[in-house]
Parts: sequence; C-alpha cells; structure tokens
Amino acid sequence: VNETNTFTVVCNATAFPAPTITWQKDASPLAADRRINISSTACSVNLLEQVTSTLTVNTLKFADRGDYTCVSSLTVLGQTLTAMDTANLQVLVRPTLRANFTMFERLEDGNVTLTVDIIGPVFPAPPTFVWTGPLGVIDASSKFVFSDNRQSLTIYALIRKDTFNNYSVIATNSGGVGMETFSVQVDVPPTASVNRSSDRVNETNTFTVVCNATAFPAPTITWQKDASPLAADRRINISSTACSVNLLEQVTSTLTVNTLKFADRGDYTCVSSLTVLGQTLTAMDTANLQVLVRPTLRANFTMFERLEDGNVTLTVDIIGPVFPAPPTFVWTGPLGVIDASSKFVFSDNRQSLTIYALIRKDTFNNYSVIATNSGGVGMETFSVQVDVPPTASVNRSSDRVNETNTFTVGCRATAFPAPTIAWQKDGSSLAAVGRISIGSFP
Repeated sequence: VNETNTFTVVCNATAFPAPTITWQKDASPLAADRRINISSTACSVNLLEQVTSTLTVNTLKFADRGDYTCVSSLTVLGQTLTAMDTANLQVLVRPTLRANFTMFERLEDGNVTLTVDIIGPVFPAPPTFVWTGPLGVIDASSKFVFSDNRQSLTIYALIRKDTFNNYSVIATNSGGVGMETFSVQVDVPPTASVNRSSDRVNETNTFTVVCNATAFPAPTITWQKDASPLAADRRINISSTACSVNLLEQVTSTLTVNTLKFADRGDYTCVSSLTVLGQTLTAMDTANLQVLVRPTLRANFTMFERLEDGNVTLTVDIIGPVFPAPPTFVWTGPLGVIDASSKFVFSDNRQSLTIYALIRKDTFNNYSVIATNSGGVGMETFSVQVDVPPTASVNRSSDRVNETNTFTVGCRATAFPAPTIAWQKDGSSLAAVGRISIGSFP
C-alpha cells in the first residue's frame, strides 16, 4: 500500500464457545496508535461462533510495514487454545526530494549545478529521475550534464534563454512521484552604444546624443564628460525610457546640451552599469563633441578722421576662442571687396588694413572686416572721414571804381567739412557795418 494511504485486513475466527481475537505486529502485541482502528462483529454459523475483526491503519508510514498477525484464542478445560494467520504489509514510499538551494543567479556564459537529495526511505526501489526545463524533458548533452545517479544537473555556457522559474526534477518509483523545482536567472552584462562617435555643432546650438544600453536585469545609465561625472547645469537635460527587447532590458538615455559654449567641447561617455552577484559590471561608449566657435571681433577704435593725403589703419582683435581653425578675413569698402595694393596694405594676418594717400572719396561709414571659419561669421565696421583743407578764390584780383559807386567782389571757398569765410581789409578784419554788406551761400 502506498504511504499515506490506508491498510485494512479482516480476520475471521471460529470456535465454540466464541473465541477472542487480538492483533500482533511482527510477533509483538500491536501498539496503540490513534491511526489504528480495530472493530469486531460476532455471529453463529453452523453451530459455531464466528468472530470477525477488522484492523485498519490510516495514513500509512514506512514504519508501519511488517507482519500483521490475527491471534484467535479460546480457554477451555484449563487450557488456552490459539490459532493464527498473518498478513504482510509493504508500505510503498515515494521519493521525497530536498534541495539545499532552489534559486540561482548566474552570469551569462557561466555554469550552474542543480542538486537534490533523497530524504528518508524509498521503497521498494530507488527512483528514476527525469529533469525538465523551458523546452521540456532535458536530454544529456555537452550543455546539460548529469551526475551518475542523475540527482545533479549541470548547465554549461548559460545564455539568457536559460532563465526559467520551473526547472524540475521528477523522481518516480512504484511508491509514487517526488518533485523539486529550481529557479535559474541568467544575468547578462551591460552593453552601451551611442548613436554617434563624434559631432561638430555650432556654438549656441544644441547637441543631442542617444545611448542604448541592454542588460538583464535592467542597467542604469550615467553620463560622464572627459572621464568625470557630468556636472549639473540647467542647460543640460537627460531623459530615459525603458523596454524589453529579446529577453533583455533596454534603457535608452538621451542627453541634450542646449545653448552650447566652447567649454562644452569634449568626450561625453555613456556608462551602463549593473550590480549582480556582488560585483558591478560596466560598459561604456563615447561621443566626441567639437563646438564650432565663430570669430568674435573687437576694434579699440571704429571712428576715424584724417586729412586728405594722410593715412589710416583699421585694426581688429579676435576675442575669445576660435574653433576649429583661425578665420579668414575679407575687407570691404565703398567699392566692395578691397584687394591689396599700394593704397590698401594688409598686415600678415589681415587683421589690419592701412589706407594710404587718403582722398575725399575714401570717406565711408561702413568699412567692414568679415572673419569666417566653419563656426560662423564675425564682423566689425569702421567709419572713416577724410577732411579736405580749405581753398579760397576771388573773382577779380583788382578793380577801378569811381568814387560814390559800388564795389563788389565774390570769393569761392571749398573744404570738407564746410569752411567759414571772413573778410579783411589791409590785414584787418572787415565787418558788415554801415556801407559794407557781406552775404554768403553754400
């Protein structure tokens, strides 16, 4: 009878007068046990007295196995007469399995060994073992290796698909079935991949880099700049999303740097990390940012006033960094782009322009220098005023006029800016008084 089931044996005893029935187990009086029940009935059959005793053992244990003997006894004429009959009970015991560890966590490419022990007796024969996994019954192979007694299973070269919460070992004999289950979690080291290895972005624009990290369990992503933790800055924004892809956890982190400055240039590294089994695993990928900086120009003086035939030098300085290369300079004037000549002479770096032998036509409010590189364009403007010395010319050098008549003389004066005209007589200032009048028009 299987363990935990019920064993029942019935003994019929006849005699006259009526016999008594007692029970023995393995030749000893049957010990009292609340799992044991004995009931009796009596009747007369063919002038004899028949006693029927029913022995029931509930919730069988392996220790209940043995010989159960019905002893029929009758005391007459000063002597005790007995008769016996025996029933042998074999208690069939299913395997009871126990594993010291049932939950395992391993890294990908590692190994894991699942082991069970048999607890207590097994009857009538040792069990056979069958192991099952995600794809059903597991057969021996280079990946799945059993111990000789098949109580241990070693899984080699673990991959993420080997993760399973119900690896089972089933032990079977005629007593029944025992089973133990195991949970195996295969952790996958992190990866990190940014969507660009380098980028060139103009100053004041926006730089965005996206990092995809996979692992199991889900990795965490942090950012570094030039191998140091990325400093907080209100211009910097980091956002993340997560999803499951091919049994792995994928985290996507987007780093955005707004209103770029030249100081933002450098290596931005995505660090994907995962702490498992007492160790921290990391993976990194880096995007290099080059911030393209347009030239910023400054002139100490932008407004010049010179006399005709003089010279003027227009100069600009570059303020702050310029990247990736020094700019080229183009100067423009009243007639457009200025080319080098004996009149227009540039410094070697073309940051200075000297204009020689100035003439009135060189006056211009928008002399410009334009500095250009791949970062953009910078510009400074200058105003040059060329002053012209005055001239004076009267419309006659001498005149003979009769007394009491009128003498008129005209004087034309030119200059820049406009000249003023005053009159003298014999080296002394002449004023418009009385008979003298002076008029002028531009």
